[in-house]
Amino acid sequence: LPCTQHFTRMNLFRILLLASRPHTLTASLSPVLLSYALLGRDKCLHMSWYVFCALIQLATNLHNDYADHVLGADDSSTRVGSKRVTSAGLLRPTTTLGLSLLLAASASAVAAFVLPHHSYLPFIAITSVANVFLYTGGPPTSYVLGSFSYAYSGFADVVCFLYFGLAAAATPALLSSAMSPAVLGAGVVSGLQSAAILTVNNVRDRFTDPEAGKNTIA
Repeated sequence: LPCTQHFTRMNLFRILLLASRPHTLTASLSPVLLSYALLGRDKCLHMSWYVFCALIQLATNLHNDYADHVLGADDSSTRVGSKRVTSAGLLRPTTTLGLSLLLAASASAVAAFVLPHHSYLPFIAITSVANVFLYTGGPPTSYVLGSFSYAYSGFADVVCFLYFGLAAAATPALLSSAMSPAVLGAGVVSGLQSAAILTVNNVRDRFTDPEAGKNTIA
C-alpha cells in the first residue's frame, strides 16, 4: 500500500486491509494446517477452527492498532514499518476498537454455534477472546486490570507460543479425540515460529518501545 501524500485518500477497504494485517494470518494458519496434515481427517472441523483462529488474530491486530495509539507506543512520525491506521488518523480510535469487538464477538459465535462441543472448548474460547484485549491492554481491559498487558509486560512471546502454537494445533485433535505426540510437536514448532516473528518485530521497535513503557525481550 502506498505511503505517500495520497495515503489518506485510500478507500475504506484498503484502510481496513492495512489495519487487519492479513499477511500475518500465516501465524494462525500454520499450526492448523500441520494439525490437519497429521490427523488427515475432518476437514470441516479444521476449517471451522481456522475461522475462529483467524477472527481472533484479526481482532487482536485491530485492538493492538487501537491500544498502541492510545497508550502512546505508535508515533506516525517516527514509526518504522507499516503504517498504523489509528495513529495515522485513517480511522478513529473508537472505530478501530469497535471493529475489534465485532471480530471478537464473531469468533465467540463460531465457538458457540459451529465448533463441536467439548469440555475443553469453553476454556480455550474464553481465554482466546480475553487475549484479544489483554495482549496490548488499554480500554476496555484497563478499566479492570489497570496498565497490565502481555505486550507491555514482556509476556507476549509466551502467549504467542501457547495460543498460536500449542492451542492452535492441539485443539482440533482434542475436539476429535485424536491427540498425539506428533500434534503436540507441531504445536511447539508453530509456537516457536510465532514467537520468532514477534521477536523480529520487537527488535525493530526496540528503541521506541521503552519510551512508551513497553517492555519486551528485545
